[in-house]
Amino acid sequence: MSQDNIFPLRDPGKRALFTQQGWPTLIHPVRDANPQSFKVKPGLICPADVYDFNVDRELIEVSEYIRAYGFMSAVFGWSINGIALPVRNRWDTLTLAINFATRTPDGKIFTTTATVDLRYIVVDTWNKTALFVKNTSMPGNCSLAISVLAREAALPNEPTIHVEDSLDMIIVSYAAGERLKKDRKRCNVEFVGVDNRATALVKVIQLFKNLPDPPPVQTVIRALEAAHQVEEALAKASHSSGLTRAELLREFRIAGTIAFADAGVSEAPAATIKPSGSPNGKNQQQPVEVGD
Repeated sequence: MSQDNIFPLRDPGKRALFTQQGWPTLIHPVRDANPQSFKVKPGLICPADVYDFNVDRELIEVSEYIRAYGFMSAVFGWSINGIALPVRNRWDTLTLAINFATRTPDGKIFTTTATVDLRYIVVDTWNKTALFVKNTSMPGNCSLAISVLAREAALPNEPTIHVEDSLDMIIVSYAAGERLKKDRKRCNVEFVGVDNRATALVKVIQLFKNLPDPPPVQTVIRALEAAHQVEEALAKASHSSGLTRAELLREFRIAGTIAFADAGVSEAPAATIKPSGSPNGKNQQQPVEVGD
């Protein structure tokens, strides 16, 4: 009995880190004064032509959340592109060279390397930690390499465990001009279908505000069916237009999956991580909102 481990979850091999990402929060969109032109096909049945696109550049906030499993009390260490983030619970600036790769509407990739300043804050709670990152310049789109180390607070000599993830920053996007929008609707009836389905969903969701709490089961079922129809319409529009799902969502200005409010993080002293609602998605559960 003297050799029994009475805290088996503290063995390094039985510990794990789980990652979650929140939806990006748009902070300050800026549209270029002059549009750019690209040769694209508005749909499968229409030939390619040169169309104007408005270029939108945005200051955004992206976030990563880590939950530690099997720790009594975890101590975390964050890094971005191999550079450690030592500051906790207050906003700081990280200066680093980033490779930007921005996909244009004609499918080409524009690449550049720039030294930029990123604003970040790391907030720790018991066996949880969160990172929020904001860009301060808008040269292009990039993917940040995120790494998190964790160890037991009381056992500094034990091996650490780590997890890695990529955090995309979609800073530059291209919005179709009026002529392309018109041709897309002519060449892709599915675009009209997305508009109609989304409108129907919004009407059903509005019923929740006016009905008793909890709402009738039939109303919930109607909302779920309407949401499913929106997803089907998006899939058809993506196939017929050649746009990715993310590009379609930007065209329709739908944040995430359907008009859910995004929670931003103000640059103020932060002390807590509290759960908030979030759309479902890959590696996503509950996003976190940092309070004052």
